[in-house]
Amino acid sequence: MFTFALIGLAFALIGVAGLQIMYLLYLDRVMRDRKTLIKTLERQNKRLRKQLEQARIRNQIRADQPDDEWAEVID
Repeated sequence: MFTFALIGLAFALIGVAGLQIMYLLYLDRVMRDRKTLIKTLERQNKRLRKQLEQARIRNQIRADQPDDEWAEVID
């Protein structure tokens, strides 16, 4: 009778260990997916920063050039 209890306890502990291993594998997969997402977001952020900087430079160039249309209206 005591042997059956020990066998049952051993199976229960094996089951708990199996669940822990599966959970660790799941967490590892989630972390890899998050790292991939972070890399993708960093690349998009870099691209958008370049576009924003180019837009700012274009706006500065436009601000430096006088508007000919307004000069004609004032005359």
